[in-house]
Amino acid sequence: MDKIISIAGGFDKHDIWDSTLSIRFDIYDVLDARYISSIEELALNEEGYYSLGVKRLASAMLEGEITPQELIYAGTVLTKYVGLLRFLGHYH
Repeated sequence: MDKIISIAGGFDKHDIWDSTLSIRFDIYDVLDARYISSIEELALNEEGYYSLGVKRLASAMLEGEITPQELIYAGTVLTKYVGLLRFLGHYH
């Protein structure tokens, strides 16, 4: 989990809500790419459509540094964390 967060760019401790959502969406963009385009396209990100976190995660997956299962796990944990942040009132 920490490895994936680090690859994606890490958390901004001053804005945990946006950081959590940003990394979560980056993870899901990479996972969706397996079905709608290709991981290679995301890693290259030539058109600049995707975030730097998506590019980093896609590149790490291509290099075998992370697996789709690790991304799924991290996405699940971050989804639960979003629920906790909402419960605690840490959103805007």
